[in-house]
Order: sequence, then structure tokens, then C-alpha cells
Amino acid sequence: MGCKGLLPVPLVLIAACLALSTPRSAAVQPAGDEPAAHVVLNGRVPLSRLVDLAAAQLGLSVSYDVQALRAEVTIRVDEGISGDELWRLVNEQLQAHNLTTIRSDDRDTLAVAPLSEAKDRARIELGDAPQVEAGFQRVLLTPQSTGAEEIEGPLRKLISRAGSIERLDQRTLLVSDLTPRLRQIRVLLGRLDSASETSASRTLKLEHLAPERAIALVTQVAAKRKLVGGPDTPGEFVALPDGKSVLVIAPERGLDGWETLIRALDQLEPVETRHYSPSHFALAETAGLIEETVRGSSSSDGRWRLVQDQLTGSLVITATPSDHERVQAVLDRLAAAPVESQRPVRSFVVRNRSVTEVVEVLRGLIDAGVLEAGAFERDDAVRAAGAQQSSQAASDQAGRLNQPRRSEQGLSERRGPEGIDLSLTADEGTNTLIAVGHVRLLDQLEGLLKIIDVRQPQVVLEVLLVSLTDGQTQDLGVELAALINEAGTRFALASLFGLSSVLPSDAAAMPGSGSGGTAVVLDPGNFSAVIRALETVNGGRSLSIPRILVNNNESGEFNSVVQEPFASTNASNTVATTSFGGTQDAGTTISIRPQIAAGDFLVLEYSVSLSSFTGESADPSLPPPRQQNNLSSVATIPDGYTIAVGGIELTTEAEAVSKVPLLGDLPGIGALFRSTSISSSQSRFYVFIRASVMRHHDFLDLKYVSDQEILQAGVDDGWPEVAPRIIK
Repeated sequence: MGCKGLLPVPLVLIAACLALSTPRSAAVQPAGDEPAAHVVLNGRVPLSRLVDLAAAQLGLSVSYDVQALRAEVTIRVDEGISGDELWRLVNEQLQAHNLTTIRSDDRDTLAVAPLSEAKDRARIELGDAPQVEAGFQRVLLTPQSTGAEEIEGPLRKLISRAGSIERLDQRTLLVSDLTPRLRQIRVLLGRLDSASETSASRTLKLEHLAPERAIALVTQVAAKRKLVGGPDTPGEFVALPDGKSVLVIAPERGLDGWETLIRALDQLEPVETRHYSPSHFALAETAGLIEETVRGSSSSDGRWRLVQDQLTGSLVITATPSDHERVQAVLDRLAAAPVESQRPVRSFVVRNRSVTEVVEVLRGLIDAGVLEAGAFERDDAVRAAGAQQSSQAASDQAGRLNQPRRSEQGLSERRGPEGIDLSLTADEGTNTLIAVGHVRLLDQLEGLLKIIDVRQPQVVLEVLLVSLTDGQTQDLGVELAALINEAGTRFALASLFGLSSVLPSDAAAMPGSGSGGTAVVLDPGNFSAVIRALETVNGGRSLSIPRILVNNNESGEFNSVVQEPFASTNASNTVATTSFGGTQDAGTTISIRPQIAAGDFLVLEYSVSLSSFTGESADPSLPPPRQQNNLSSVATIPDGYTIAVGGIELTTEAEAVSKVPLLGDLPGIGALFRSTSISSSQSRFYVFIRASVMRHHDFLDLKYVSDQEILQAGVDDGWPEVAPRIIK
């Protein structure tokens, strides 16, 4: 149990002790220079502390079960409240937790009891009311001019669920209920028990208006009844607990008039659309608070509508004028919140990119003025000054912004006219972005991260390099040789093109070494003839298919290079030294960067180089000859198709004729005096690219492609093989 029979002690000491024992999350302190008269509540306060504080302020003794008051309540009161106001607040919070205060047998002691047990445990109040009333009371009511039976029915309509009313005899009623409800019952009893004129009551169920709104309108009309022709009889109105009915208490002759007036006023209020710009707190959180606090009691029925305009950071609300008044009251209360609550700390886990890279992007936006907390403060100031200042004065106020700055700890900041800034810190260990700043700025930052921090699809790129070579050579030649011996003089005549070494004097000679078809006519000692015919056809095909996996908008490179070393000679007057001179590279080099575009297309920025050695080096100190083909461009290709992006085709044709002058030009027999060589070659180099975008969120497409390659390569993928097992 809590404190029982607390002795009066100086209130200043009690308030100081309670302040020291208050949790850190709650601020409970005296306000101003009168600590014993008013207190300021701000934050989360346990119910037990709240009861103790009220008891200390009013000098009460309150007993309670500590376990029953472990709940905490959030209270925000910027101005000091008196002890009586604090006591009413205590009873309201206890009622919200199905508890209340009752007066026990000892008149000076109050107790906290469950609401369901209050009417059984509370004593009956007799005589004058105590100075401090309990939250729940039991009282005897005795009508003076009306019987208890007649008045019980109207009074019962005001009884709450926790209360009760009993008729003890013809003149006495025992009423048990919450103290605020008892006050209404006493007022109603006074009206019904009027001795001057017989009063009656009538319950009117409203169709459109809330009871409080209907009573306010009727009261306004009653004040001007002579102008509008309303009823001229007195009347009292009570909002019934069901939230849909009004109890009218008036002389019988005036009930019909009041009912006619209320029915006339019970009409749908017109709705209108207004725009609200929350100044300090998040748009979604502000919208949720308005939905809970205003829409629940809205009189606009299904016409209520709230839209969050993310583009302008405003709320578009369609509701009745009374609802708009409550919305504005909520926004005014939020605007009066302390500045510290407007700069929370949020952390954002960056899941798909480097947090350092994301911070650099956000820094660029901050430096460009896109993310600027001061802009929100400036807009609010311009709107507030719009009705009082000229547009020139408002623009002067909007220009009071500091330049962006970057701290030495890697924080990016942008300060507004009231010192509100945005600070960004990158935690590379957890890849987390920590932001401190204006709430609406943090909302804007969260929206940007949803766009920036997304997983990019991957692209499997296959580059097909095809090199084709075709060559054909035709050689046809005739060599003639003769020895003439005339009168002891020998003459040698020959038409030679290097086809053979056969001479007429070589009686046993055969055709020289060589390729192709060869025919020899030999008359030893006198005549020889050699005919050589050769046709050579060459064809070659080289195919290279490198494959690489690249993220969207990232560069990938593939190199397959052969290095051919060559020597370097350093000669001097005394000695020459030979050393390693370097290497000559030849092979395939590919650099490619894909960007996924709309409509299943890809924009490729690529560079392809294919080189090869074409022969042996003429000197050991020189690198071998090399041929290199390069392609570099930017192209757009469809997803999943093999597209030819470039190629080189080289065709060479040559014809060489070696002949004996004049004789080789003779028709017909001129072929015997010449050698003809015809050659043609064609070299083609093609580049094909196939890009396949891997879009599946669980990488199933990439797994399938990899499984096919693993199967072809005969590599163990590491997964265990599942085989059926017979269980006996």
C-alpha cells in the first residue's frame, strides 16, 4: 500500500522530494516564485507520483496499492496549474485506467479503488460536502416538490456505467456516481424540482450534430430569441453520455418549441477544404494525430477527408468549420512545443549501397540548398507575416539564411534562421546513416533514401569476338633451257623463274624441291622444260567468348593477354651487354559499362581490343610484329539478344607476272616464257554482345545461369546431394 495518514509537512519540502524522485523522462517542478500554489507537468509521469504530488499540494492523505498505479501517463502543461486543477487531473487519469478515489470511513482519508468496486466501498456523504471531493461519491437526494418516482427516470439518463440510482422511499434517492456526473444530476434535479412551474424533460436524438455543438447553437439562438422568433420559455440542456442525444428540461408548455428549434438546427454542417502546413513535426505523424483526435469526434460523417500532399509538405483536409477549428487547435499546440523536441535523431540503415557514397550524394543536395531546414522555417515565417507585412519584407526575412558548411568530423550541416540544422554522419561499420535535424527535413531525407538506396539489377554480359581469315593463291610458270653446239661454239639459252634447278646437261636430274604440280621434259645435253602449277587455299576461324557479371551503372573489365619478351643490347667500346628489354602484349581486352534503360533496353558503353602476333621478330632486340583491332562506342541494345555491335573486314587481291620481255607477250606461245602468281585474302573481325538482365529479387535467374555453367564445367557446386533412404 502507498502512504497512509501522511502528517502535514511543509509543502516546499514535499515538492522538492517528489521532484528528486521523479523519473528522468518526466519534468515535475514548481513554476515561478510560488512553488506551493502551482506546478508544471511536462513528460511521462507515473500515476503514483501524480497522486502523491496532488496530495502534497492539497494536504490530503491518500492510500493506494503501489502495483495498481505503476502505469505512466504523458502530460504536457506549459503553464502552472493549481492544486484543485491538479486533483481534477488526477481523477481524470485514474478514471482512464478504470480507477477512482473514494472517501473511506475516516473523513480525512481518501483511497484509490477500482471503478467497478467504488459504489460498494464508498461511504454515503451526509451533511456538507468536504473541502476536497473524492472522484466517486454516494449522496442522498431529496426532492422538495416532486416525488422520487417521477424524478428517477430523467435522472437515470445521466447515470454512468459505474454509477447507480436507488429509490429508498417516496422522497429519497441514493445516487452513486462519478463526481462530475453528480454535479449534472444535481443541476437536473434542481430544474425538475422547481416549485414555481411544473417542469418536464424530453430526450431528443440528434441526426447530424454532436450534442455539444447542438447545445451551443441552441444557446446562441436563445440569446437572440426575440430577433429570430425562438421559444420564449426557459430551458436547460444536457448532453447525454451516448454522444447522440440531448436532454431538454423546460416547462411543459415550452418543450415543443425547444424541440422544433433543435430539429431545425440539427442539419449537416457545410464542409470546406483547407490546406495546413505543419511547421515542425513530420507530416505523417501530424496526420495520424489529427485523425485520432479530430476525426473520431467529427460531425462531417463520411465527408471527412485528409490527404497528405508530399510535394508541398501540407495537409489537405475536407471537414466542417467546427472540425477545422479543432484541427487548428492541434497544430497550434504542436507549434508551441519546445525547440528540442523538433530536432530528433534518426538512423537509416543503407542496405544496397555504401553509406559513404550515399552521404556524398546527400552532401551535394545540401550544398545545392535542396535539403535545407531553414527553408521550412522561412516558409512559416513568410506565411505568418503575410497578413501584416508587404511581400518585400517577407522576401527579406526569407533571405536570412547562412551558407552551408561542413564540419571537420565529416558532418554536413545546413542552418536556418533559428539555428535548426541537418547533420549527417556515416557509420561505415554498420553501414548506417545517422541524421539529426528538423523533423520535416528527416522525412524528406527518408523519402530520398527510398529512391537512392535501391538494389540495382545485375547484367550478365557475353562478348563474342570472331576472327575469320580466307586466302587463295594460284601460281603457274614454265621454264625452258637449251644448249646449242654449233661449230665448236656452245650456246646456252634459258627462260628461268626459279621453279627448278634442272639443266639440259643434268642427264639424271629430277625436278627441284617445291610444291604443286610439276612436269619435266628433259633431253640431256640439248633441251629441258619444267612446268609448275600450284594453288593454295587457306581458311581460318578464331572465336573468343568472355563472360562477365556487372552491376547496373558499374564498369567491368576483362583481360586475356599474352606477353612476348624481347632483349635489349647495350654496346660500348669494350663490352656489349644483353638484358631484358620488356614485353610486347597481345590478346583480348574488354571494358564495358551497362545502364538499364526503360522498356528492357540497355545502354552500353564499351571498348573492345583484339591483338595478335603476326610473325617472328626480325631481331632479338625487337618485339615481334603485332596486329591490333579496336572498337569503342556507346550503343543501345535489347535485353537477352545477341547483337553485332561492330566489325572490321579487310580484303587483299594481288597478281604478279614474271616474263621474258617480248616473248612473254606473244599470244599463245607467250605462256611458255612467263610465270604468273595470283593471290587473294580476306580477313574479318566481328564483335557480338549479348546482355541479360538479372532482375529476380531472390537471384533465381542468376542461380540458374550459374548452374548451367557449373554443369558444363564439371565443377562441384558444394551442395549436398539428397538421396532417398529406406527406413525399416
